[in-house]
Amino acid sequence: MVMLMRSLGLLLEEHRVMERALGLLETASLRLLRGEPVDMRVFPLLLRFLREFDLQHVEKEERVCSHIRRRVSSRILEDLASEHRLLEESLRTLLGILEEDLKSMDGDRVRSVLGDVLGYVRLRRVHISRVESHIFNLASSALNEDDDRRLLEEFKEVEATTLNPGGRGELLNILEEVEIVLRSEDEI
Repeated sequence: MVMLMRSLGLLLEEHRVMERALGLLETASLRLLRGEPVDMRVFPLLLRFLREFDLQHVEKEERVCSHIRRRVSSRILEDLASEHRLLEESLRTLLGILEEDLKSMDGDRVRSVLGDVLGYVRLRRVHISRVESHIFNLASSALNEDDDRRLLEEFKEVEATTLNPGGRGELLNILEEVEIVLRSEDEI
């Protein structure tokens, strides 16, 4: 089972990165709702991060689920696949809305959009929790070291085909940039 921890460990690390991005998105949204100044660049940056990072992450989770399905049947696997589709559609909708500049929206529209953003943050956090409690338990009991090795290879393929040329490093730089912007606003 020690080998299995490598593939699941990578997914856990990615969950922590996603939670970091969600926290930044939540912070910026709540500040704006309170009428505090927020550099509006943070919203498209964070949503771009989530879209690109999530694309490869969800594919990895789906690969784990596929390996589990070969050995056990579980309704939770189908539920989580549905959640993936819902979250993807929610994120796509938010991206479409935020292509419109928040500054040009009236106050009610901004509050509505930010409510949607915060709803997405809550949904994503619940999904992360469900994956960690259900999928990881199923994987730990259903998969073996050979599955883990195959998953690690599949994860490399996923990253090679889904991440932009700048890869994970470019995406993590986006988070650092947003953290700097939000910290500098704390000092104002």
